[in-house]
Amino acid sequence: MDPALAGLIGVIVGAAVTGGTSFYLARRNERSELRAAMRLICTDLYKVSAVTLEVRTTGEWGPERGPLPTRAFDVYDAALARALPPKLWKRVEGSVLGVLRLDAIRASLLEEDRDATAKEKADAVRICGFIEMTLAQLDGEAWAIDRSDRAEQASVGSET
Repeated sequence: MDPALAGLIGVIVGAAVTGGTSFYLARRNERSELRAAMRLICTDLYKVSAVTLEVRTTGEWGPERGPLPTRAFDVYDAALARALPPKLWKRVEGSVLGVLRLDAIRASLLEEDRDATAKEKADAVRICGFIEMTLAQLDGEAWAIDRSDRAEQASVGSET
């Protein structure tokens, strides 16, 4: 075989291997970033749901005084917009817009030192219902929370 032809074949094979490896690593990083984005968005939405429980039930803002979290969306919005199907993207986007509305209610209640109006309470209930539906579709890892061992966990440390 001609040395020039062998060299050309080596260059072509090397370029294909390098290109394939680069594509694989880029795809793996993209999937990893999306997984992180989904986990962090879910965490933020679970926090919002928990923090707003009291205002939804009693009309009073609970002990949490800080702004409601949207950091994960602010960081990963472009990655989510690229990767999520349109219906799920609209659910995430709507949930985040709902969080912004809830945060405005929070700020108003705390600033004016008052309870929620009937409309604000209804908004909180509606928004959190939407967030829960979004989480049901978005959180593909909810199965990992084993609820069957909660009784065992509650009894740990209480044995005397």
